[in-house]
Amino acid sequence: MTQYVQVTGLKKGASRYPRYDAAALGFEHYWYPVMRTRQLKPNKPVALTLFGEKTNLHSVWDSGLIESEKLSFSELAAFIDHPTLAELRTWQSSPPADWVRESKAVRDRVYKIGDGKLGYQYAFDNMPLIKRRLLQAGVRLAGLLNSIFAQPAPSIPDR
Repeated sequence: MTQYVQVTGLKKGASRYPRYDAAALGFEHYWYPVMRTRQLKPNKPVALTLFGEKTNLHSVWDSGLIESEKLSFSELAAFIDHPTLAELRTWQSSPPADWVRESKAVRDRVYKIGDGKLGYQYAFDNMPLIKRRLLQAGVRLAGLLNSIFAQPAPSIPDR
């Protein structure tokens, strides 16, 4: 959260180009740091397997579950890119503190890893969450970029 505030120029000592730096935050990771405080050992990722391959929870959520869908980036984007007008308005008007609260609300679900051998059931249970969070991140990033480049928000596709 502090990092977001600093790069968007809302705090002293911000970047020289704060509004542009905000776009480089890595929105695919915007909720993971909230979860890292729950790691089993400080500064060491949780070791586990996903479909029989050694990995850690960060990698599972960063790419493992998404890659298990066997879709290209454009196919996945087309599949999940269907927000309602109300969702667009709500997500683009919500402050980063709300994003953090949303992430904290699902933290226990993410850490429900049982014996650490993750497979189809874990993917089935969590892919809807991943798709929703990716959609929210994309909509929020679009709103942020629109505000940077002075385009009206919310960004609503032609319907």
